[in-house]
Amino acid sequence: MKKIWTILVGILSVTGAMAILLAVLLGFALTQLADMKPPALPKNIVLDIDLNQGVIDQPPAQSPFHAFAKSHGALHLQDVVEALDGARIDPRVSAVNLRLGMSEMGLGQAQEIRAALSRFKSSGKYIQSFAESFGEFGGGTIDAYIASSADAIWMQPSGDMGITGFSAQVPFVRGSLDLLGIKPEFQRRHEYKSAVETFTEKTMTAESRASIRSLLDSFMLQVTTGLAEGRKLPPDAVRRLIDQAPLGAQEALEAKLIDHLGYEDEADDAMNAKFPDAEFVDVADYLNSAERLYAKGKNKIAVIHAQGPVVSGSGSGQPFDGSQMTVAGEIQGAIADALDDEDVAAIILRIDSPGGSYLASDTIWRAVAMARQEGKPVIASIGGMAASGGYFIAMGADRIVAAPGAITGSIGVFAGKMVMADFLAKLGLSFDEVDVGANAGLLSMNRSFTPAQQAKMTAMLDRIYDDFTTKAGLGRKMDQQAMDGVARGRIFTGEQALKAGLIDELGGFQEALIAAKRAAKLADDAKVQLVYLPKPLSPLEKLASILDSGELPLGLESLARLGVRLEAIAAKMGLAQSSGLARMPPLKISD
Repeated sequence: MKKIWTILVGILSVTGAMAILLAVLLGFALTQLADMKPPALPKNIVLDIDLNQGVIDQPPAQSPFHAFAKSHGALHLQDVVEALDGARIDPRVSAVNLRLGMSEMGLGQAQEIRAALSRFKSSGKYIQSFAESFGEFGGGTIDAYIASSADAIWMQPSGDMGITGFSAQVPFVRGSLDLLGIKPEFQRRHEYKSAVETFTEKTMTAESRASIRSLLDSFMLQVTTGLAEGRKLPPDAVRRLIDQAPLGAQEALEAKLIDHLGYEDEADDAMNAKFPDAEFVDVADYLNSAERLYAKGKNKIAVIHAQGPVVSGSGSGQPFDGSQMTVAGEIQGAIADALDDEDVAAIILRIDSPGGSYLASDTIWRAVAMARQEGKPVIASIGGMAASGGYFIAMGADRIVAAPGAITGSIGVFAGKMVMADFLAKLGLSFDEVDVGANAGLLSMNRSFTPAQQAKMTAMLDRIYDDFTTKAGLGRKMDQQAMDGVARGRIFTGEQALKAGLIDELGGFQEALIAAKRAAKLADDAKVQLVYLPKPLSPLEKLASILDSGELPLGLESLARLGVRLEAIAAKMGLAQSSGLARMPPLKISD
């Protein structure tokens, strides 16, 4: 017994000593971190931007440790734009070195970055771009479009100029459902609301094909025009080159789509030769060390991101896996917080959503309406997409600003169910039901809608569509008949939506910011502080938010809570950065 006690005491002593050592090391690390500051910027800078890291349209990272990370991951769209606008007026910055070719950006995002590059270039400063290849056997159209804003374009000799245009693919599973004995029963409003066609059809309907073709034609015209202007080529010549692509490196050089053939080190050497006293500075490091454009200001502009499918609820729209959702309660709460802050002069609702729940979309629409009633202007900024329910949450704003290549519209609704009885019978599986209420089993997968239930579904969808178009008409100052003429599920680019009266202005976040200032009766050049609501969660905070559900083992729970407390301590030490379904069809667009 004495030996067991001795062993137990020894184990506890070692454990205690390790805990004390860990606490000492942790305290030392935090002390060292508190004394650390981002390195000072050199006097002469070439701003290095690698778009191949990926670009996401989300609020800037808020973790106090982000500034010291060696790898910053995907770039934040607004960070890139802010860095370029800051560098434009920063006398230390002489040039931008752009690395791209495989960024996989959407056209709306690309246009915001290209516009910022053009503003930088208009100040008389230099831009050089390098790509190993603009896509491989295709897929390089959008990156070439961005690169065309540069003064000099380099490409690796083994690369391709994959400006092959745009292609849209829509999956259809009706044939598989028929083989399995699954019967889709859906209704939609109206003929252009093609989301249900994945289940009900085997190919595109004429209306769906026409709508998608119109969208891609608009993309093509915008990109062709931009390439022609950037490379000083006739638009017709650029269009012919797109039809001939993918082009080899030498062909691209002869066609004047690029300026130099060479490897990345040779392109870097050329930049060093042009600016021998300048040092390359990564865009994330530049932002961490330079004065942020929107960190201070007497007046605040609240920025609320609505990213991903629109869903009901009140939890976080930032799941631990990194995906994004527009949670109605969270957006509603963020708008309420902006209303409570007297220093917030206006709200920018930044949207990139394919839509989702009609009820959740209506909840956000109401929150926007209440903000306007309280005298707080709301500007909707559409980056990549605000379609269907995504447009629903935008249409009540004081002003809607969208990128020319954003996808919007899709004003309509669908609903229904899959009848699984025959399929389940093949598996030897059956269900029985007891329903109390004539329509208690309305959405049962075990049987088809009765004629009375079909009529009920028809009435419900008519009511939702009427509500959608009526509210859209009020927001856009169009009567319901005129709104129905541009609705019915049609999708538009931002450029087309402007002509249809669905938006007010073409542009990106910067144009939305100016619109917000004007709505708040501030000068265009007024200095404002951007406040992101709700406060973005760090990975540790996301982890801690899961704990309340009891989904983690006790040990991991304790570690997560410790991590959250450490971040809180770091913030106090001054280390925190300031800073029905109404849905789109499952459309995959490649360039």
